[in-house]
Amino acid sequence: MTYNTTLKKRSKMKRIMNIFLTQCTTADSNAIVIDADSLMSSKTLIRRGLTPENIIVLNNNKDIIKKAYKQGHTNSVVGISTSVLPYLPGLYDLIYLDYCGTPAANKNGYWNPHMDVLWSADRLTENGVVIVTFTTGHIDNAIQRANLMIPNSLTLVKEVSYCETTPMYVMILSKSPDVKPLRDRFNLIYTKVKNHKSKLVQQMTIGKKRKASTPAYVTGVSWNKVSKAWQVCVKNKTLGRYKKREDANLLSKFISKKITVIWGKDHRKAFKQYVGHEFKCTVVKKGKTGWLVHWEEEGNFGDIPLKWIKELRD
Repeated sequence: MTYNTTLKKRSKMKRIMNIFLTQCTTADSNAIVIDADSLMSSKTLIRRGLTPENIIVLNNNKDIIKKAYKQGHTNSVVGISTSVLPYLPGLYDLIYLDYCGTPAANKNGYWNPHMDVLWSADRLTENGVVIVTFTTGHIDNAIQRANLMIPNSLTLVKEVSYCETTPMYVMILSKSPDVKPLRDRFNLIYTKVKNHKSKLVQQMTIGKKRKASTPAYVTGVSWNKVSKAWQVCVKNKTLGRYKKREDANLLSKFISKKITVIWGKDHRKAFKQYVGHEFKCTVVKKGKTGWLVHWEEEGNFGDIPLKWIKELRD
């Protein structure tokens, strides 16, 4: 493990950004992430509820991409971003360009962050977000150069300068015309993480009785203004966010419930033996096909259509 990877695991700024990634996505989002050896950002998105194959990891290190494949990111690509992005199909809700370099293009022309940002702007969904990180310590007017990359179709939500082993700069861009909720959410995360266990906060809380914390969300289905999605919550834990309310309502009904499933029509040869048979399982979350369930007998997971569910069990 490199020093940079170790540093990132301890970095407050990296923690802030990973928490913020969860505020830019829903369970059915598609994302592109330039990730390091630890795969911290992609793991964060999986914990949020994203399907691993909907998270594309980019890195020019083959070993890191092999790790990504093992984690389920089967659409990940080996290579420099400028070389591989033009070949990726579809639209994306989040594109995280976590560069280690400066805003200046490579002299050989095989890496050009300006081209990456322009491509990202063209491939974002309506309220999509692009996050770009640069080092600013080895080039003059780095922040100004970075800002010049911002196309007219994107709005600067927030920019932060910070320092780890070298001066760094991150800019958050969005296609949404109303970026204030997103900026407010970032500022709240930034303040909480930065002040966590600080001497000032400890001094301010000495001798004071702490008030009982209230849950961030009520249990049930509600509209999240920041993510612009329907979210399913139990106490203060968000179980998933969906663009359609009916998906959120169904998750609220079935989540963590034990169910009986009758295996329906299946054209896959390896699974034809199960057709018509009854199985017991527990609903985990909404999947790509229907619902992701945990099979009680096999101990593994499967993605089944909603119509296969026969009944809820106690």
